[in-house]
Amino acid sequence: MRRGVREKGESFAAFATSSDAQVFAIATVLFVSIAVTAITIYIAINAPIEMERCEFQHTKEVTQDFYGLYSTINMLQSRVHSLIQRSGFCQLRSLMQSVVRSNPVTSTVSIKTMPSCDSFLVPPQPSDTLNFSPSGGRITVRLSESESIRWRVDNFSGNYTVESGAVNVTASGALTLDGPPFANASVIVPNSTSGFDTGSDNTVYESIRWCVAGLSQNTELTLRVRTGNSSDMSDAPPWNMCEAINSSEFIVEGSGCGFSLLSNHDGHRYIQLRVELNTTDGDEAPVLTSVEVQYHYNYSYLRYIRYGSGSEGGIDGVCNSSGCHYNFSGNYSLVSGNVSITPDGKLKLYGYPNNDTRGCIVSNITCTGGTVGFDTNLTNQDGNMRWRATNNTVYENLTWYAENITADTDIILKVRTDMYGDMRHATPWEDCYAIKSSDIEVNESGFRTFPLTDLLSVSKGHRYIQLRIELLSINPYKTPVLVNVSIGYRHAHAITLAEASGTIRYSTSYHDQRIVYENGAVITSQDSGGSEFVHPLAPFNFSFSNVSYTDNGTVKHYTRIGLSLVDLRGDGVAARAGENVHLQLEVGSYEHIHNLHYPSLTISITSDHYRAIRRWLSDTLDDAENLIPGRDYSEPVVDDARREVTVEFYARGEGVKLYLEVFTFEVRVH
Repeated sequence: MRRGVREKGESFAAFATSSDAQVFAIATVLFVSIAVTAITIYIAINAPIEMERCEFQHTKEVTQDFYGLYSTINMLQSRVHSLIQRSGFCQLRSLMQSVVRSNPVTSTVSIKTMPSCDSFLVPPQPSDTLNFSPSGGRITVRLSESESIRWRVDNFSGNYTVESGAVNVTASGALTLDGPPFANASVIVPNSTSGFDTGSDNTVYESIRWCVAGLSQNTELTLRVRTGNSSDMSDAPPWNMCEAINSSEFIVEGSGCGFSLLSNHDGHRYIQLRVELNTTDGDEAPVLTSVEVQYHYNYSYLRYIRYGSGSEGGIDGVCNSSGCHYNFSGNYSLVSGNVSITPDGKLKLYGYPNNDTRGCIVSNITCTGGTVGFDTNLTNQDGNMRWRATNNTVYENLTWYAENITADTDIILKVRTDMYGDMRHATPWEDCYAIKSSDIEVNESGFRTFPLTDLLSVSKGHRYIQLRIELLSINPYKTPVLVNVSIGYRHAHAITLAEASGTIRYSTSYHDQRIVYENGAVITSQDSGGSEFVHPLAPFNFSFSNVSYTDNGTVKHYTRIGLSLVDLRGDGVAARAGENVHLQLEVGSYEHIHNLHYPSLTISITSDHYRAIRRWLSDTLDDAENLIPGRDYSEPVVDDARREVTVEFYARGEGVKLYLEVFTFEVRVH
């Protein structure tokens, strides 16, 4: 046996030293090399393809997750609608909130931020990121009219004083450095000896907007703002104490314009600007083409309408800077039963003992023909009573003094508002909430108070208001007595009916793609915004149309707008990565405006994707029934400086009939 083993070993040794063995070894090496080369080429060719496939599939999965988020939020909105319907028509905002909060409406949505791929050619990929910003993607619905005033300079010739250096005004009126060679300079606008006069010590400053050209890494244009109550600006702070507004930090790329809010200047009549033009290259200079300051006057002090006795000596129609007083007598229409006015001007049921156990009146201010609602624009200016041409009224409290409210008697109040003095589109009285005096506590002064902001029949932005008073008694020997009733209100420089914000954003390096949920819609963007659109399966819940109808033989029309807004609240998350994300959603509150009419309305949307939103709005309005651009609405316009798209709906015919709801969701990211 040993001999056999020895013979085999000798045979192998002989083979190993033979030419055949060498050929075999070379062939083996060549085969392995060819195989490795082939595999390398295969991987080089197919790995990017597989990577593209995996990334595309992951993005598709996340898009489906965002569509699931969209559908889930819509489902939760439907649940809220069902709760409200089951509880009956809620005439108070507080009742609607109570219904929502006592019946939690929640759900959870998962977003697959971790890529998963079953291909051996693709190594494990890093997680993409998810961001939640409660302040992103803001939408605002407001009355178009505002009392904002603008001071604008777009021709600087004669509108500046040089403080240092040398400047020049171009043929178009723009301000720039003198040269070349260019050197730093600063100027004061409108001049160094006085500020611009806004015309009132009650000025409220809003914002500054400016447009500049010639900015580069070598140039800068800086603005400083100061205000004072002396025309020579002697009481204004020194310039070195004023905040520097650097254009490089505020100018939106591609627009050439910047925007900044102004604060801590309110109550000053005069305003002055300092413009600093700086360069580190003698061949380059910044150019200021225009600057604009927006401001308004403060008319927000409380006014009132008072009916009854106890003020101004009971003199009917007396108005002052605080409001107007009307007697009950002659300023109401009897609806049912009968009432009478006591010698000292109080309202009570008719007769003693009472022939009537019920009396109902509606306020009817007839100082303007055809007007039955009180005109809140009546105000005192320089000692003269005038009507201000605005609908910017904000209603506050209803306050009344009642006597003899017992188990047998009561006084019920209802309030409603409208944009028209004849109250043609006001909420029907039967749908207005009944405020029972017996349900309201009496304060230490004997008055009862109810917040008008809680009534769905009352809306800010309505110029006219009307009151319904019902006196009840089940005992003919007792009568409730209304001494007086007051409605408190203010004027705002602008009226915002609703606001909503909140952005949930998924980001991936695959074509720099973004998938965003904001304002109730899904928006996709890739290649740094080069291609972006509102997802056709998850659009904004907006509707627009023009409606015509016949009223007593007259054809009338209005613009119908339906808006469902989603407001996302919660702790923001900068960039969640490394794990799949779970979004817990809970409805926190619900607000709505139910088919009330308004004068011109403006919808503004601020978003990183404002141009995609603008295209969607344009297409949607083009498809709207009977709406004509220029007649019923303005074409949506963009403001690059604010990253904002705005569309205005005009008050043609019967105005704009608005159905608006805002769902607030509490978002928790896990």
